[in-house]
Amino acid sequence: MAYLRTWSQPSANAVQRELITKYCRDRCVECERIYEDRFTAKKYKWIPLEQEDSGYIYDPNFPEWSQLLRLVCDDLADTILVDTPLRLYRNAQMRDIFDHACSMHGTEIVAVGPHEVSSSAIAVAVYHYTDVSDVKPRVVLTDIDSLYEAVHDHNDREVSGLYLDLTLKKSEQTNLVRLLEGTERNDIILLKSFYHLNTCMVSFWNMVRRLERKGIKVVGAEEGMLSVDSEELVRNQLRVAIYDRSRSEAEEGSKDLRLEKLNVFVKCRTEWKIVEIFSDRYNDKTCPEKGKLLERKGDYDIVLMDSFAMINPRTNHFCKFRDKLGVPVFSLKEGGVNWNGKI
Repeated sequence: MAYLRTWSQPSANAVQRELITKYCRDRCVECERIYEDRFTAKKYKWIPLEQEDSGYIYDPNFPEWSQLLRLVCDDLADTILVDTPLRLYRNAQMRDIFDHACSMHGTEIVAVGPHEVSSSAIAVAVYHYTDVSDVKPRVVLTDIDSLYEAVHDHNDREVSGLYLDLTLKKSEQTNLVRLLEGTERNDIILLKSFYHLNTCMVSFWNMVRRLERKGIKVVGAEEGMLSVDSEELVRNQLRVAIYDRSRSEAEEGSKDLRLEKLNVFVKCRTEWKIVEIFSDRYNDKTCPEKGKLLERKGDYDIVLMDSFAMINPRTNHFCKFRDKLGVPVFSLKEGGVNWNGKI
């Protein structure tokens, strides 16, 4: 048996079906039937589970799930295939009922793993994480379905697998480690947002560089495809704005040296022309110069700094600021980066 469910995106069920079909094909097993629910209501309304006269639990929103639960209780389902077990739950009550039934009747729930895609297709690994709170199943499944749909919209791309971690702790995200260090062929890693790879800027860029060396691109549904081609940027004739911010009193003392280093880099290594310098002090939390940098974004083509952490050490905040700038950003430590919102 297999089970598919989507909250709003019909094409997401097609991707789930393909993952399950290829799982069965690779292992030479037969899937007797695929049960499929599509919840299409624009506004979700929680309806309590019902109990039929026969004693079976019934969910009005998900009739196929209810039928699958009945088969489990009648000892007619040995194995249930899903892309993630979260498909079987909409809340803690639903999870406890289904897990208890499977435990009592010896039914195994199997999350299908990654598979080899055809050589002519671009292999896309989908990564996401959740804390599995009672209110999260629908939220995280909607996110996953949106990522599936983004892949499905491209005829030359195919989902190679779903890598889902059920924890927010990076030290316990084993599927992320498996994705980064695995031998499966992946051409793209698709995320909801770049910060899902790592919330710390330093760690994020280390991961991106490791993936780039393996020929793997990072794509965020919110940001687009990440481009880290520094050589192309330095060859172009661009107007550059320099931004600097001291993060400690010690760094404040070396501000002039950093600015001189940035000036030398522009003159000796690039075809750029410096149009303005913006510099914030470490003890000024309002960062007025950073605000001016945004106000005058039409006056320059690229922003140069010593490190991306001068904008913000958190990946999410840095990405939001770069989106407001709308131009490439270059640092001496991390190199050049750009994205255009296209997946």
